[in-house]
Amino acid sequence: MKSGSSSQYIKLLFVFFIVGLGLCGLADLAGSSEARELEVVRSVLKGDSILFPTRIGMVPSKPPLMHWLAASMIWLTDLSVTPGAVRALSLLCAFFLLWLTGMIASRAVPDSRSSVPLLSVGILATTYEFQRIAFSARVDMLFSLLVTIAIASVLFPVYLQSQNTPSRSHPWYSLFAISTALAVLTKGPLGIVFPLFISWILLVAAFGWRDATIRLVTPRWQWILFFLVAMPWYGWSMYEYSETFSSRVLFENITRFLGGEHIVSKPLWYYIPSYLLRAFPWSIIFLGALFTLRRDKNGTRFFSSAAKPFLLWFLVGFTLFSLSDGKRHAYLTPLFPASSIIVAMFLDEIYQRLSDNMKRYIRFTERTLPFLFFSLLSFITSAIGYFVYMREWHPQRDRYWQVAEFFTQHQLLFAFFVVASMLYCVVSISRQKELPIVFWVTLLTAVAFGLNVGLAVKAQIKGYRRMADSIGEDLSGSGARGSGARFVLVKDPEDELFDPIMFYLDRTPALMRPRDSLTQLTCEDIFLTRKEFLQDWHVALGRYNFLSDKLNEDTNRAIVLGKRKDC
Repeated sequence: MKSGSSSQYIKLLFVFFIVGLGLCGLADLAGSSEARELEVVRSVLKGDSILFPTRIGMVPSKPPLMHWLAASMIWLTDLSVTPGAVRALSLLCAFFLLWLTGMIASRAVPDSRSSVPLLSVGILATTYEFQRIAFSARVDMLFSLLVTIAIASVLFPVYLQSQNTPSRSHPWYSLFAISTALAVLTKGPLGIVFPLFISWILLVAAFGWRDATIRLVTPRWQWILFFLVAMPWYGWSMYEYSETFSSRVLFENITRFLGGEHIVSKPLWYYIPSYLLRAFPWSIIFLGALFTLRRDKNGTRFFSSAAKPFLLWFLVGFTLFSLSDGKRHAYLTPLFPASSIIVAMFLDEIYQRLSDNMKRYIRFTERTLPFLFFSLLSFITSAIGYFVYMREWHPQRDRYWQVAEFFTQHQLLFAFFVVASMLYCVVSISRQKELPIVFWVTLLTAVAFGLNVGLAVKAQIKGYRRMADSIGEDLSGSGARGSGARFVLVKDPEDELFDPIMFYLDRTPALMRPRDSLTQLTCEDIFLTRKEFLQDWHVALGRYNFLSDKLNEDTNRAIVLGKRKDC
């Protein structure tokens, strides 16, 4: 637990990034969330519409900043649009968010001997939901980074400034304006509403209601800076695509908050079990920290009052998200830096109060845990290898065979991963000063390895890539490239089932609604749709290929490729 220097967390950051780069391309697409963003990135690189990129001909669900950045990174590195390539952008954002969290923690607890910065970074880096978003080709990690920068621009001059060097406000106002403007270009108006509300509460806690409100409403030239960065794209999009763009903005920012059609309503308490499970075990320790915040008989608190701004950050954000009707687990990501710092302060205080015998026991655990973990990992990898070997004698097209196939394809990567990790432990543990780093590297590696292998197995079972390959072969063999043939995707606008399939298929289809397809499908058209729609059609259909999501065999997830027969 003890740390020789608060700068040790920098080493952990680079381990996180290097391990992440090795694992971020492991899993195929297992759902629509990533596929939607990947399609938009591909649209930017194709030059279809750089300012207003679309996905499969439809208006994207998010503003284009993340897609511009991902497309630029892919273009500069001469890579192709793959899940791993776009996930690398989220991983880079996670790297900087971890670094910023360490900087905030080191300023909140300036004692160079304190372990709070290392603990904060380690706790955040090993939080399940944080890593899940870090390894996802989505906008959430970029948005979380920009929101955290905006909140930090209030924390540093108000709560974390050095007493010897008073901070000037103007640079911080500019940083707040730029970061919130970029957040608006990442995820919409929430990018200004969320950090502005939290910042106002932080200012209220520091200066009172009147002074805090005056600070926010006083006209500043940074307001102009915000509008110059954020508003040109919105103004141009509203002018060029007024009806479709305004409906999308309304849906994503008003309907999603207040509820309505196509929004799956979640209860007010939805984020309580969400946080407890997806930040476990740190969430349990966080609850313990909240309990000890009350004053004892002497009027003092259990740990430093420096936790106050981070507690406000978390609770205000948690309340704001809970009021929304449309809720998703990933929305809590901007709150994890605050909870991680609180947990770090709490654990550091507990460690300082332990006896010398207990501290020696913790140091012994730090020394032995890495070996125990990687020995167990070696055993599991060997057992999986034996399982793969045995299944190769009797291959079957079931989910167990698909898992075996996945491990067969990547067994060399897993073997290298285990051997390299164990060598790292042997070298590092020989240096006694590096014990805290080895402990966190072990924990971080375990979460990253388990998460990505689990996602990869899930994607292998769902088999969207296999579906797309099968559909592509059927399209090629059925004359879909003929002079009068069209490939038609029959779906509702909000239907996301086909997004990962269309990404791997890499074709631009004609789009039809199910109710329109009865009159608009021609005899040459080859259509792809849900099997359930066939029950509502009153035309006889000819040959079709049945492709099913193996994870869920119900007819809602079954898709059909076919042609009209009554021609």
